[in-house]
Amino acid sequence: MKKSILIIASLLLITGLQARNHDIKILPERAQNFLVKSFPDKQIRYIEAERDFDDPLTYEVNFTDGVEVEFDKNGRWLKVDCKRTPVPLSVIPADIQSYIAAKAPQGSFVTEIERIRGGYEVELNNGSDHYLTENGTPIRRGR
Repeated sequence: MKKSILIIASLLLITGLQARNHDIKILPERAQNFLVKSFPDKQIRYIEAERDFDDPLTYEVNFTDGVEVEFDKNGRWLKVDCKRTPVPLSVIPADIQSYIAAKAPQGSFVTEIERIRGGYEVELNNGSDHYLTENGTPIRRGR
């Protein structure tokens, strides 16, 4: 019996601790405000608090339509994935919006945006990825 408990505890530590909830109040206030402002009409399927063995606490919010938003422990969004629909413009820095409007094919829109070191990774509905600073300058990616 003790061996089984030890194995289960070890697996939880290795795979990470996760807790699912539906209550927006488990999120930091900053994340709550972001969701109310950016996704006012969406219904939450579940919120998952996750702490991996070597990573800090993060929150993933999954909406009933498949949209996902990830936050850090302080409530700052890390990633917004709207699948095939546009990411709300209120999420995308203005200079990145300008870059996309000027450089992407007509009718393109952002379906996913993620914070990365030095800026953002932006995916468009045509499948193209763009790596940009907050002011819309392309980031050169190493090989």
